[in-house]
Amino acid sequence: MSWLHISARSDRGHVREKNEDAVLINGVVEREAVDVSLPSDGFQFVQHGVICAVSDGMGGHAGGDVASHLVLRSLAAESFTLSGCSEYEQAETFLRAAIERVHRIVVERGEADSGLVGMGATLTGLYLRPEYGIFFHAGDSRLYHLRGDFLMQLSTDHVPEDGDGPRAARSGVITSSIGGGSEISPDVQIGEVCVQPGEMLLICSDGLTDMVEVGRVEEILAEGRDDLWAAADELVAEAKEAGGNDNISVIVVRMDE
Repeated sequence: MSWLHISARSDRGHVREKNEDAVLINGVVEREAVDVSLPSDGFQFVQHGVICAVSDGMGGHAGGDVASHLVLRSLAAESFTLSGCSEYEQAETFLRAAIERVHRIVVERGEADSGLVGMGATLTGLYLRPEYGIFFHAGDSRLYHLRGDFLMQLSTDHVPEDGDGPRAARSGVITSSIGGGSEISPDVQIGEVCVQPGEMLLICSDGLTDMVEVGRVEEILAEGRDDLWAAADELVAEAKEAGGNDNISVIVVRMDE
């Protein structure tokens, strides 16, 4: 029997007044820590699957912390219907529609409260079942796959392009988000992901990737295969040691034999 292990950490960092990031694992929305282990043949994983995601409230916009929490809470409510999606194509169709509904919820909340006008957030996450895995992404949070000792970015940063191609996510400008105003329609990236026993997946906000080089992230994950709790802690600690200029959120996923 194999097990699915997930560890998540979220931290304010050293500069921001509050944590505008949030993490979702299996219906639980947190701004601190969550740790879950599930048997691959257990009822939860087989019948319902597992959903996890990171949302980063848009810096400089009103209500970033409200937006990220609302995005994940709304997605969690939508995700209960995913239990009927036994095939990848069903889940992809459902997720696109669900994320659009979540987008409208955030926009309408912002329009109803003058203090929250224009609020929005990134959304990057996974829906895993025994039959398949699927990822969804809008913004500049990221999804990585560690296979062997090599870390590969699966998501594509939604940032403006210049003559030399995509600019770094640390420019602070994103071209797709959940919420952000009624004139925005999220450009959601969705794709299939397959994690084999011993491999790892990392979902993170730019508070990690703007502060810690990808090579160092790769090392921490490779060294932390046997202890996801410690690996997630170390990733956050490295970002804070490098300055902690932004909120930091990480979700580390591993499938064991």
